[in-house]
Amino acid sequence: MEGDLMKIFSAFYDVQHHAIDIARKLDVIDTYHFHHSINVCLLAMSIGRYYGFNRDQLEELGIAAILHDIGKIKIPHYIWTMPGKPNKDEWALIKRHPLIGYEKVRDLMMPSDTCMGILHHHERLDGSGYPFGLKGDDIHLYGKIIAIADVFDAMRSKRSYKEMSSRDEAFDFLIHSTGSHFDPELMAIFKRSYSRQVV
Repeated sequence: MEGDLMKIFSAFYDVQHHAIDIARKLDVIDTYHFHHSINVCLLAMSIGRYYGFNRDQLEELGIAAILHDIGKIKIPHYIWTMPGKPNKDEWALIKRHPLIGYEKVRDLMMPSDTCMGILHHHERLDGSGYPFGLKGDDIHLYGKIIAIADVFDAMRSKRSYKEMSSRDEAFDFLIHSTGSHFDPELMAIFKRSYSRQVV
């Protein structure tokens, strides 16, 4: 396990520093979002490593993961910290953040696959996700990986509107959503990482 973690952290170190600097802008919302982005980056790169990504692919995935929520800074910040559920108009704004983030990183000349990972991280296999309601193979691989990492870490975090789930509760939710929300092959890899205490 230690060797696996060192390889993941080594690849994480290669993630371009300016991407991390961009992600730090999430601190204008609250302290949670930047730390969440770091966690999602490491989890996603762990999945990518076990999937067989090379170093360049891990870097592209890592940048997409650490910047997956960057579009949130263009949406009124109260939406991300309010205690209750969003209303219809607020939910419409929330669903725009992957597209806003995609446009931002595209304008920064980030790799195409990195941009697509950000754009698709809230899409779900059954078409229930957003912003486009894509299904199955229409969802970019990086987006599928980030989706798993994003949901797992979000459930493991206490927020103003919810309590923190235990590690096993978060894992069980992902398992039960495999095939409908999350890719079975990627979840099998995540399960191996989980069993080895890498995640």
